[in-house]
Amino acid sequence: MSSNYVVSVPKLKGRENYAEWAFAAENFLVLEGTSDCILQTKPEEAAADAKTKAKLILTIDSALYVHIKEVKSTKELWDKLKQLFDDSGFTRRISLLRTLISIRLENCTSMTSYVTQIIETSQKLNGTGFNINDEWVGCLLLAGLSEKYSPMIEHSGIKITADAIKTKLMDLEEDSGDVSGAFASFRKNKIGSIGETKDNRHMSKSKPRNTQKIIKCYKCKQTGHYRNQCTNFDKDASNTKTFERKQTNAFSAVFLNGNFSKTDWYIDSGASAHLTANESWIKNASTENPIKEIVVANNEKLAIKCSGDVQIATLTDDCEYDVVVEEVLCIPSLTTNLLSVSQLIAKGNRVHFTNDGCQIYNKFDKLVATACLINGVYKLKMPERFLAAVMTSSDMWHRRLGHLNSNYLNKMQNAVEGLTLDRRADISKSSCIVCCEGKQSRLPFPQDGSRSDDLLQLVHSDICGPFNNVSIGGSRYYILFVDDYSRMIYIYFLKNKSAALDCFKIYKTVVENQLNKKIKKLRTDNGKEYCSKEFEKYLSSSGIVHQKSNPYTPEQNGLAERCNRSVVEKARCLLFDAHLDNSFWAEAANTAVYLQNRTVASALNEKTPFELWTSRKPDISHLRVFGSIVMMHIPKEKRLKWDKKAEKGILVGYSEDVKGYRVYIPRTKVITTSRDVVIIEKPTLVESPVQIKELHSQTESSEVHSDSVGDISDDTESAEYHDGDETYVPDEEEISSSGESVVSVVKKRECRRHRREPNRYGFSNVCFESDSATDVSELSLQDALNGPEREQWLEAVRDELQCFEDNNAWELSEVPDNSTVVQCRWVLRKKYDSENKVRFRARLVAKGFSQKRGVDYTETFSPVVRHTTLRLLFSLSVQLGLDVTHLDVKTAFLNGDLEEIIYMQKPDCFDSPGSKNKVLKLKKAIYGLKQASRAWNKKLDSCLLEYGYKKSKLEPWLCSGNSAL
Repeated sequence: MSSNYVVSVPKLKGRENYAEWAFAAENFLVLEGTSDCILQTKPEEAAADAKTKAKLILTIDSALYVHIKEVKSTKELWDKLKQLFDDSGFTRRISLLRTLISIRLENCTSMTSYVTQIIETSQKLNGTGFNINDEWVGCLLLAGLSEKYSPMIEHSGIKITADAIKTKLMDLEEDSGDVSGAFASFRKNKIGSIGETKDNRHMSKSKPRNTQKIIKCYKCKQTGHYRNQCTNFDKDASNTKTFERKQTNAFSAVFLNGNFSKTDWYIDSGASAHLTANESWIKNASTENPIKEIVVANNEKLAIKCSGDVQIATLTDDCEYDVVVEEVLCIPSLTTNLLSVSQLIAKGNRVHFTNDGCQIYNKFDKLVATACLINGVYKLKMPERFLAAVMTSSDMWHRRLGHLNSNYLNKMQNAVEGLTLDRRADISKSSCIVCCEGKQSRLPFPQDGSRSDDLLQLVHSDICGPFNNVSIGGSRYYILFVDDYSRMIYIYFLKNKSAALDCFKIYKTVVENQLNKKIKKLRTDNGKEYCSKEFEKYLSSSGIVHQKSNPYTPEQNGLAERCNRSVVEKARCLLFDAHLDNSFWAEAANTAVYLQNRTVASALNEKTPFELWTSRKPDISHLRVFGSIVMMHIPKEKRLKWDKKAEKGILVGYSEDVKGYRVYIPRTKVITTSRDVVIIEKPTLVESPVQIKELHSQTESSEVHSDSVGDISDDTESAEYHDGDETYVPDEEEISSSGESVVSVVKKRECRRHRREPNRYGFSNVCFESDSATDVSELSLQDALNGPEREQWLEAVRDELQCFEDNNAWELSEVPDNSTVVQCRWVLRKKYDSENKVRFRARLVAKGFSQKRGVDYTETFSPVVRHTTLRLLFSLSVQLGLDVTHLDVKTAFLNGDLEEIIYMQKPDCFDSPGSKNKVLKLKKAIYGLKQASRAWNKKLDSCLLEYGYKKSKLEPWLCSGNSAL
């Protein structure tokens, strides 16, 4: 018997049939009763083990004997073969997965061969540890069929199993080939399994198979099933059976990789429906979808939010097209957008795939779209105008929230409702012109280390003004009241500072009534408006302790000062971004406070002031970019029959009294509120160099001045505000932000003389200062190395590190005690030449802000040439017919010698023998160091003097000489 068994075991030839051999050999040992030999070796059974080993060797091809001559036992033989030929690694998985999803019926000799290949490949894949469930195998069996099997795929039922599909396909091969008839029997069995009546089940069993071929549905006009079994559901029919929860499958290789953009479209032959991740693209949206979710390749279920039509701009070799794609499912959690090949074909289109891309032809056989093959997927070609018009949501939310910095913008996704980002925001301070214009400042006020334990225990207040421009409501000042515990800000606008007491009375009444608590302390500066007899008397009668800062010591009222600064900076950014006149400063400040109250703060443990104030998260889904164009509906009571139904306006804030937006109407020059609006958010930041004068705020307490200029300030403290005329009471359920309000008081005689800023720069200066460099986006090193352009970025990083080595810029060193180690980072950018060819540039820069003055550097000044000097040289060159040569010094700063001793951390991708637990001791002034420009200046200056060049007495960087460089 054993010899017969041995003959039944296939010969082991290598890795290609190891799985089959191991399965057969193990069962052979079970029949022999010696299966324990491959698990352990017992000395007392050495003779029996030798026989078992000999039997296994007879099932191995003689070409493999060289690998097993030295084995001593059956277990050693088994382990040796497994080590040699059992490939269950990552490469093997990818190879089997590619083979599995590429198996097609038309490439197989028969249905049996087709089914066998899918089943065997899926089993091999499972053997490598990659789990493929039974439903996916069944769906793959359907996905690889040709178009004539479409009725079977379209009516595949609720539950799909590999055995059921395999049985029907095998029966179909034996049958006459009628796809509809074969599927009808399968569909009937599926319906019976979820609640069909006994009579129907009996009929399905009693009827012979051939009778199914003549069955015709009078609802969808297809054969193979009855009308009451049709899955083409009619919404209006009351007798139609529907299911509360349906799902479709999206088998796509795209879902195996998440490195995709939500603005791109990919052609996918595995997806059963068009899918998008951007709800804003959906037109004619509908939430009444018969399909409630999809299942992706990893068996994860994703909910469908809505469906509708999407307009896509496509690009061919000849021209551009605007194509409307119907029945697109919106799933916000997707990583990209997919066009289903099966749905395109169902609409009469034709999709042609090639080795380097694919083409889509409409039903008139006209080429309307093309796609290129990138990393194994087909990416739809789209014109640049379309990509430029689709602004990423992180940039748009940055503007909607008053140019909030990236750190807080990322944290706010969990702190508020209605905020979704397509990717992690990474908006650098230097990439936003509005932030540079609106937030450049000196060093911030120091923060108080303590914080109140409850609402209204301590309230801070400060007045800002007078402003040069009178607001639309006639205000010249605003006053802030900030709760110390929640950082909630209320703002009121007033014409004179003497109205401060009236504003405080309003504030006190509102907040104490809302919270059912009492204000215990009020902290202000030493301004006369707070120290008047009337103010002190009112505080004393109310039992409120008045804490005042010392004269000329605004640090003691630092929270209110910082909030004042944040409001002015954010309002300035809003005005600049919207291109509005400074007379809108009150509306901008009102909106700035509204946004501050819905912004996370580090002092609040990543919560918003609104949440601490109301005990619920704010919903910011209604926020739109300040200054956006608004088409406001005109009520029928205010128009005639043939008058226009909408009027153009400008969004200037959010209303608290009613649910709606505050809209400025240029025609009438008034501000009104309305909820019936269409808001058109501008897709770009600054369209033209519009000059917005600075909002001068002369606070009653002097500012803290510093000789050193700090970085562009981040939005730190959260704040809520009220407007003077209309008290602002924030409410999440309303689109709330009261507009400008004025507290009417007797106006004192004041000086009306206002200072004007000199117009230093004319049109020529604006043109000259425009940057001609390509506007490029910055990418983090981690994202670059995980993206499709990994090799190009790695090569750029290696080139940069090689430049440092060539210039002997550093050396490895131990870190001395009490030494400062400067941090560093990679700056990655794409640059384009005159022929629009891309160059990948990686620049290693030091984080100079971590240096200490007097320790790591002393002097930082280095002169630069004046623009007037350059204009004069260019003018003389034109008049005299001279050639102008521009020299570019590669890695210029690496030529400057470093005088100080500076240690820097090792950058990412730095690999050098013996570098563990060591840092870099810098020899050259690399980019980012405080003294880098000065070191380069000194180096270049000494070189020019060596060549005999002389400096101009009036222009330090104008040198002349006869020697050639």
